Amino acid sequence: MFYTKRLFAFAAALLLASCSTTKDRWVNRKYHEVTAHYNAYFNGEEAFDEAVEQFQNGEEWDFEQFLPIYFWPDADQASGLFAKMDRAIEKSAKVVKKHSMVFAGKQKNDYVFKAYLLIARSRFYKHELIQTLEATSYIDDNFGRIELAEDEVFWAKLLAAQTHIRMENFFQAEQQLDELYTKKLPKAELFEAQKTMAYFHFSQEQWVEAQDWVAVAAQSASVKSEKVRLTYLNAQLLAKLGKGYESALAYEDVLKLHPDDYDITFSAQIKRAENFDVFMEDISVIEKALKKMLKDDKNITYRDQVYYVWALKELDLEYYPEAELKLRQSIAASVDNARQKGKSYLKLGGIAFDFKAFVNAQAYYDSAIAVLPMDYPGLDTLEERTSVLNDLVAQLNVVALEDSLQSMYGLNDPALRQKFEDFIEAKQAREEEAARRAEIVAMRAAENALLADAGPQAGGGSGQWYFYNPTVRAKGVAAFKRTWGNRTLEDHWRTKDKPVQGFAVQQTETRDTSTIDSTKVLLPSDENSVDYYLARVLKTDDDLKASLQREAFAKSELGFIYKDGLKDNNEAELAWADYMNEFESFAKTTPKVLYGQYLLFNEQEAEDKSEAAKSVLLTNYANSPYAALLRGEKKGPKIPLEEQEAYDAAFTAYEAGQFKSATALLNTFATTYSSSALLPKTGLLAAYITGTSGDAESTIEALQVVVKTYSGTEEATRAAQLLSMLQDDERGNEEGPNRGTGDLKVNKVDFQRQDNAPHKFILAIPAENSKINELRNALADFNKEFFKFDNLRIQNIFYDQNTQLIIVSGLRTKEKAVVYLNTFNQQGILIEQYYPKARSAGFYINNPNFGKVYRDKVLKEYLQYFDTL
Repeated sequence: MFYTKRLFAFAAALLLASCSTTKDRWVNRKYHEVTAHYNAYFNGEEAFDEAVEQFQNGEEWDFEQFLPIYFWPDADQASGLFAKMDRAIEKSAKVVKKHSMVFAGKQKNDYVFKAYLLIARSRFYKHELIQTLEATSYIDDNFGRIELAEDEVFWAKLLAAQTHIRMENFFQAEQQLDELYTKKLPKAELFEAQKTMAYFHFSQEQWVEAQDWVAVAAQSASVKSEKVRLTYLNAQLLAKLGKGYESALAYEDVLKLHPDDYDITFSAQIKRAENFDVFMEDISVIEKALKKMLKDDKNITYRDQVYYVWALKELDLEYYPEAELKLRQSIAASVDNARQKGKSYLKLGGIAFDFKAFVNAQAYYDSAIAVLPMDYPGLDTLEERTSVLNDLVAQLNVVALEDSLQSMYGLNDPALRQKFEDFIEAKQAREEEAARRAEIVAMRAAENALLADAGPQAGGGSGQWYFYNPTVRAKGVAAFKRTWGNRTLEDHWRTKDKPVQGFAVQQTETRDTSTIDSTKVLLPSDENSVDYYLARVLKTDDDLKASLQREAFAKSELGFIYKDGLKDNNEAELAWADYMNEFESFAKTTPKVLYGQYLLFNEQEAEDKSEAAKSVLLTNYANSPYAALLRGEKKGPKIPLEEQEAYDAAFTAYEAGQFKSATALLNTFATTYSSSALLPKTGLLAAYITGTSGDAESTIEALQVVVKTYSGTEEATRAAQLLSMLQDDERGNEEGPNRGTGDLKVNKVDFQRQDNAPHKFILAIPAENSKINELRNALADFNKEFFKFDNLRIQNIFYDQNTQLIIVSGLRTKEKAVVYLNTFNQQGILIEQYYPKARSAGFYINNPNFGKVYRDKVLKEYLQYFDTL
């Protein structure tokens, strides 16, 4: 017993002696290595690894984009990692502070090196890139010549290169990588260096070099998931370089690795088929593979992609009917992939457009725009093309309608009734057939959706009842919404016009009758009644003349749409030739057509045709604005006295507020002087008169007519300017009320932009209905969790009797303030329970501007300025 006590006493004395960091003895060094490793450093590394794993598991691969070489958070995503990364930094700092052992200028505890490296990595994942460079530079400067720190110095230099790449400092990154990279590196270090070289070239879109390095890194990868991802990325880069055959082989390499994730397996199969060269290999090989994929139940939600890729192969072989069939099957098989459905519509539109089936192309493009995401590449160009096609189809529909109406002009009432009865019967039969087909398609889509959303199979589930299994329940909700949409949980939820029960208030649609013209005859609205069509036929010679004028205008516009919108000069020439054969005598539209023909033939270098159009225009329509354009007259042609007096009379009536008289005079002018150079002015004046009614929609339509009918004139330019202002006002009215209360007028105040000045985060909240103490405590907890080391301060002051300001001070620069605001918006959801968010505003502001806002009471003005930052 005596010896046991002495042994314990000796051990205790030895332990106490080994706690010292000032003695360079083996026992001291081992004690601090072990304590640092399994205490602070272990906890810090655990926090770091948990944050990284959580972030990486939350990332979903988008196979339409390049797979990432690295999974790193951007500035917005980084806020979700702050708490754990700050814990890693805190624990690492504890290692440095309590376990550092420096003797003769050299650090003897290798876990101090690891702690410094962990600090640098944590800064990197917090997207604090400047601080990352500072930390890596410290490691290199202080431990660069210590053999014990050789590994940590390498990783620090590599991290510095990666940081420079993220900051687009490619020159500095290249210097670092040239110094680091050698084939003699250990396997793990060599692999990471190769990946970083690939990332260096990838970030600069140097695709050839990036593909070379990705291929090398894929060969070096020892972890299966890394090898799969890099091999897939190599295939993507080969496709980007136009090496379809090599890309298909690379996707085969992905499949040979047997990925654990079925999504990447399926995507590799699809991409292999997409890049399959039908001219170098037998198409039956890929068709067999695609048929097999369609039969596999695992691919129910992917069948739309399978049909789409099959259609691409048919297009490669120029089998257009087969390709269109496969694209329609792709659309019908769609379950929940709106992007893929949009791509299928887009491809159908492209085929129709190439074959000049513009009406079909317009419908397909409209459908594509409706479902494609806003960030889809080339969507702005597609919208421009669709806008042109919309104009084209609108004019074609006018021509078809007016031709149909004119063909029935003069028929007696019994003949018209029989014609419309036959039409209605055929129309209803078509609608019933379309509804039947749509129902079949919907049933198939619902079956696919149910199969896709089916719960776990026997032996593979969690054992939870449906309503206790959140995954299965979420899938059930998704399937319900696809079929029924978002519906309130209530009685009679299936019924659109449900009965009113209890105290529920039934909302009825009301119609404002104050603007209805009582002199207008309301036409029948039932398209399945004969009266609907009888009410719209041409009844008088004036109706016929008006119909012919509408058709003439539509046909004249078609040429310009083909020429300027679709860049199809051949179709433009045919359209105008068709117009001249039928409507050459129409003085209101023919000058514009002749001017268009003159421009067209000039572009085609057809001098004889160009001169002929010019001669007719100058001879027969010398007073038209288009003849003036040919003569190069800036002020236009000389106006005959009677025309000028007729226009002046209308303008005088307008100035006197006699709008009905002015309108009547303008109508007489248009009939009497149908080729006058003053027609653009009369059109603009008519739009002004429409504007006096206060009907914004009718005014916009009138101005649009001026822009289209008299393009190239000063009046058209003025109408376009007015149109822009009116449409801006319309959009402004839709944005809703301004923030805050009181006077809505916002005065112009000059605020200073000082990005490097200290900033504050401000939460402007109503003075009433806010829990100030709870809010301050919640903000303090938020700051402790996400901004532990920033020494932030919280205070609240009254801005005025209605508004309080919660102020967070200590943000060193605008950059830090932006990070704080983004983190607050993303991670501060729990704080919202303490203030009315809808009536509050969160923003950052530099100290000089805050003084101006508080002193001069210009909060609303600053909020308007803040929206522009």
